[in-house]
Amino acid sequence: TVGLETSKANGYLRNFEIIDDEGTVLKATLWNEAVDKFGPLLQENGIYEMSNGMVAVSDKKYTTVKADYCINFSNPATIT
Repeated sequence: TVGLETSKANGYLRNFEIIDDEGTVLKATLWNEAVDKFGPLLQENGIYEMSNGMVAVSDKKYTTVKADYCINFSNPATIT
């Protein structure tokens, strides 16, 4: 599921959910230039290969996804 861009004082972001082949759901966030680089590529129900994201502990205040971890993508991430 692809989310909407949100303006922040320290940059901008785009949230979306990743669902793997086992059905595990994680929140993912594109940050700053990654929004421009990968945002147009992402489509709902698309299949992507992603690398160089940073795994972080999920802040449950900002997500409805129940996972304990999230993935943040900025440069030099790749999404194809």
